[in-house]
This record gives sequence, C-alpha cells and structure tokens, in this order.
Amino acid sequence: MAVRSFWKIWTDARSEAKTLRLFEQVRRNLDREALDRSIEPYPKLQGFVAAFWVEPEGGTWNDQVVEVIALGQRVGYGWRLSGDILTDVDGWSNESNVSGVRSIQLMLDSRWQAPGSSGFGPPASDLDPNLD
Repeated sequence: MAVRSFWKIWTDARSEAKTLRLFEQVRRNLDREALDRSIEPYPKLQGFVAAFWVEPEGGTWNDQVVEVIALGQRVGYGWRLSGDILTDVDGWSNESNVSGVRSIQLMLDSRWQAPGSSGFGPPASDLDPNLD
C-alpha cells in the first residue's frame, strides 16, 4: 500500500521566492522528494503557505505513521498530534527549526493513495495483530 503524506508550512516570508527558499530548507531537512508543491499567499500572517506531498517508504500503516512523525521531528518540535492513529494522523508544530517558518502541519490519511497504487486504507492485519 503506497500512501502519501501531506505537509504545509506557513512562513513570514514577504515574497514567493523567499518562501521557495524556506521550502527548500524544509525539504532538505526532510531528506525526501517533495511532490506537487504549491505556494500561495497567506494574508492572515502577511506571508505565504507552501503545501506538498511526501511518500513514506514504510510498508505497513504502522511503519508509515512512525516514519512521518520521525520526519516531522527533522523540521520541528513540540508537535501536537490529533486524528485517529488508525486511519488519519494529523500533526501541528509552531516550533520549526527553520528560521522564517512559523508553523508546520503534517497529515497522513490512509485514504490518500499514491498514484498507481490500489486499495483503500490499511490492511486489517495492520490494525489488529490478532487478524491474519
């Protein structure tokens, strides 16, 4: 099962070019390819928000959850986790280790399949160790 994680970074950058540089710093810290990047103005902060996808390398849902949380620790700390750990993990940090990034959000949802993969959600064996 190939799932994608969705990430957003809110910056206090005053230009799209500066936001792109901040995004690249975050991407380098993640040490992963960022797919389908977009950058848009975010008037509430008078800055910009960048959004992108990252494909976890883990094979099982549990592995992917741990991997995405570990990736989050590469770019921020003080994470607040929410959502259902079995189907849709959401993390939020206002403590980025990249200067100029105000907030980071990570999301992993079992319904977000990578292109070319099949299936919906984690296999039942990932949810209950008694099922095989």
